[in-house]
Amino acid sequence: GGEMLSDGAQAMIRDGALSDVDEVYAVHLWPGLAQGSVGLASGPIMASLDRFYLRVRGEDTPRPWHHRRLDGIRIGAAIVKDIDEMNRDHAASSGPGAQCMVTHFLAAHDGEALAPDEVVLEGEIRAFSEEQRQAAGARLKELAEQRASGLGGRAKLSIRNRGNVTVNHAESVEQARQRITRVRSDEDLNDVAPTAFSTGLSGYFESVPGAVVPLGCGGDTTEPANLLLSPSFTFDDGCLDIGVQVLAALALG
Repeated sequence: GGEMLSDGAQAMIRDGALSDVDEVYAVHLWPGLAQGSVGLASGPIMASLDRFYLRVRGEDTPRPWHHRRLDGIRIGAAIVKDIDEMNRDHAASSGPGAQCMVTHFLAAHDGEALAPDEVVLEGEIRAFSEEQRQAAGARLKELAEQRASGLGGRAKLSIRNRGNVTVNHAESVEQARQRITRVRSDEDLNDVAPTAFSTGLSGYFESVPGAVVPLGCGGDTTEPANLLLSPSFTFDDGCLDIGVQVLAALALG
């Protein structure tokens, strides 16, 4: 994905961007929220993001007799199914839960006559609390190692933190509400649910109080073109006029 995460925020903080700053606000496009609407929510608002790299080792297997052994592709495919099952369990729990997504399935082998003995699964873990995040990583490691071992292979997982959960401070959300109602009506304000999209704003909010204010840009979120990070993402830029009003109200206090 193209999300710009906390590396940039931390660099700016080190350079003094938050010196003498008491609070931070951001206005963010929010597909699925009606155009003209402004969202407000305290607590987790945008998910954390971790990248995982899972190396799965099987056996060199001559292709004419592949049914006699399990190569890396077969073990990796079984792990993908296990990850899907884990996601279904999380989805069945109350509230937004952690999700693991396989984004790349890479295979490498030596020689044309052999099925791949090793594959690499790359993907993401998104969560809405540090507890969810840690539990999802531990569960992914457990199920991958168990599945690979049970099929005669090996699995090694590494995880890289790319961004923490973005948490809106309750006091900042209330300040935002009071300021926004100077330029927008109460009817324009709506509660919103957290999104699995990730942002580097978490780095700022870990240093000073603040809040992300969702800006409705409409769109049916069942259509990929209406989702953030879609290469075909489009929206009615009339919402930007509202965004300028809201951002000015937040900045001027």
